Amino acid sequence: MALAKLFASQQVAASTAVPTLADASPEYGELLGLQSELQLRLNNINEEKARLDDFLATSARSGVSAYTRESDIRIAALIGDVVEDESILGKRTRCSELVEEERDVRRAMEIVTDRLRAARRDASQIICGQIADHHGQLVAEIGAKMIELGHAVANYYRLVDDLNQKEVAWTSLKPSQPPFIGDPNDPYGSVRLYLNSIAASGFIVPASIPERF
Repeated sequence: MALAKLFASQQVAASTAVPTLADASPEYGELLGLQSELQLRLNNINEEKARLDDFLATSARSGVSAYTRESDIRIAALIGDVVEDESILGKRTRCSELVEEERDVRRAMEIVTDRLRAARRDASQIICGQIADHHGQLVAEIGAKMIELGHAVANYYRLVDDLNQKEVAWTSLKPSQPPFIGDPNDPYGSVRLYLNSIAASGFIVPASIPERF
């Protein structure tokens, strides 16, 4: 019987699966895809920059002078310096282009991230609207079980008090006060605070909370 109830609860949970943000909002899905594309592009830029930096560093160690403008190259030739070849000059130009491209991609990612935040809020509202009833049912179920638990714990404490007052040595019964619950009749205890909280949120009727357990 217990297993049947467990399987039934699992089936209910499966039938009320929470949709993804992308499922709830096509805009969010598109932005998420764009963010991934930009991140991949940024990774590729960084990898290419690293390769070019290594190449140029190796060229510098080989004694090639860092002349980059045409006028510098002519002057270098006049004084006998070793001049960078066209491939090195092209790689320096590409490095500059990559720096600008990286800046543009990072700025684009910032814009997309801002739009994602807004789209996430909108998609979240859609999802919350879809599962609000199920969420409320579960909280109400917890509240009902908490009331049952409060009664059970209170009854157990009454038995404990009765045993202690009559000076009965009852440790052989293995005392089992639940430390995580406390006194359900304590106005500041976990049971009362939780029940009052969900009642204030409208999940249960305040009148359903016992004045005393």
